[in-house]
Amino acid sequence: MPEILQEKIAVLLIAGAFIIILVILGIHSYDVGIILHTAKTDPNTNALYSNINNSNLNVFSIILSLFGAWVGAVLAFYYGSKSLDRAYNSLNTAQTSIDKIVSDNRLAGIKVAEIISKNPDSRKLLKFKLEDKINAIVKDAEESNYQFVMVTDATGNKVLGLLFISDLTAIKPKAELVNLDENLDKFITDNQVSDTITKRRWVKEGMINFVTAGMDDSLKTVVDRMKQLKDTLSVRAVVMDKGVPIATITHDMISKEIGK
Repeated sequence: MPEILQEKIAVLLIAGAFIIILVILGIHSYDVGIILHTAKTDPNTNALYSNINNSNLNVFSIILSLFGAWVGAVLAFYYGSKSLDRAYNSLNTAQTSIDKIVSDNRLAGIKVAEIISKNPDSRKLLKFKLEDKINAIVKDAEESNYQFVMVTDATGNKVLGLLFISDLTAIKPKAELVNLDENLDKFITDNQVSDTITKRRWVKEGMINFVTAGMDDSLKTVVDRMKQLKDTLSVRAVVMDKGVPIATITHDMISKEIGK
């Protein structure tokens, strides 16, 4: 195909992409204008602005994907595979950045109290003390289908750490643990119980393998704390209310909010 004809086709394709994007933006801008004009007397204006901002970010994310696919087709047609690879790398980087902005914006608008209300099971805590028996810990966790239990001090208010059952079964088989009449304190002292998250040995003083959160904290704040501790999906956040642990938040709960 002649080079001049290729250039004309490429220009037409890119121009078509811009026209479609402008039409989408125009429709979106018109709708937003109508909503804002209608809601001037609405007392929940701040919440409305936040929702519109989320909508804007989603629209831009979709448009970037559309434009990337369209330009990618043009580049494949006009420049060949090498330029196409470079272009797609740049577009993927831009898409990742936009997706992060969208996710962060959603998380910043959701409070811990809200996610707890949507996940009532998060309030079901298995709390044990260092003087409790290993067999009771393992049996209760198995009956409740829990992967971990919460270890606290004598008051039950200070969280010493989250003990994963897999950390115990790494020392002895579950069949032995369910019949082991031994204090947790003695067990972690006599055995090198390694924590799943920190990879450090459990001690009487506890294990900082969790982060704390307040009811008014945003999910973005919680996620940032979790990543700072360890960038792994095993990290949990313990929600404290008036100095008492009342719930745990997992990455799975947070992912469900992002996916909505």
